[in-house]
Amino acid sequence: MQEISSSYGVSAIAVTLSWVRSQGSNVVPIPGPRNTKHLVDLLDAANLEFQAAEILMIDEIAKNFFVGQ
Repeated sequence: MQEISSSYGVSAIAVTLSWVRSQGSNVVPIPGPRNTKHLVDLLDAANLEFQAAEILMIDEIAKNFFVGQ
């Protein structure tokens, strides 16, 4: 994840939120920013567009965090 976030110059949180958004039009992340940094992450996430290979890479990373699969 760090490699992707570094290549875009954004935080891992922004990458994660953008990835969630890329999962389909029926998936909507609803984050709650607690401070200005979190708000910046949300704005960064809204502007990210991933290549298909990057989405697959994030999918593999995310599989390690899902419970009950």
